[in-house]
Amino acid sequence: PDPDRAVRLLGMLRDREGLGPARFDSLLRRNASLRALVGDRVVISDAAVRAAWDRDHGPRREARVIVVDDLRGAREALRLLEAGTPFAEVAVRLSTDASRSTGGLVDPVSRHDPSWPTSFRQALWSLEPGEVSTPMLIDDACVLVRCGDELPGDGTTLEAGRAAAVEIARTAQERLLMDELARRLLDDVDVNAIDAGLKEAWGTR
Repeated sequence: PDPDRAVRLLGMLRDREGLGPARFDSLLRRNASLRALVGDRVVISDAAVRAAWDRDHGPRREARVIVVDDLRGAREALRLLEAGTPFAEVAVRLSTDASRSTGGLVDPVSRHDPSWPTSFRQALWSLEPGEVSTPMLIDDACVLVRCGDELPGDGTTLEAGRAAAVEIARTAQERLLMDELARRLLDDVDVNAIDAGLKEAWGTR
């Protein structure tokens, strides 16, 4: 919403990714081309719109997590919890996640927030407040989640937030279709890179 902040964030992103004028222009052209190619395949369902609205305006659940390297670590965490050690204390002692410094506390989680893995959200929203999940394998780590209080939505109705939700749903579907098309196009291209650096980059694309 703040144009000045948007420009600063874009500058930070470009610096971090090494996107000078030429690469940035190429990136914009590529994305615009892919978006145009998939445009007629975008179908926005009512379920997708409701999910986008719920993500921004619906209820959230407070959560604490313990992230450990393997099942043995998860068993040790469960043993401590069953012995009566508070979840936050076990998180500080065993968790490898950045949230360990706050006792495993993470930002409240929406049922439809795609920034969290589906299995994590499903586990959190299947628990009662105070309950702890069974260990889940997420990104090569074992995760335990403790459900906290449920926070109400912000009061925005579906109709009031529909226009923004439609755009969020459209962008999300475009992104998926664009990635799919890009992968298919790359798989269909036979490139013989004679520069060693380019060959390595192409091989790990």
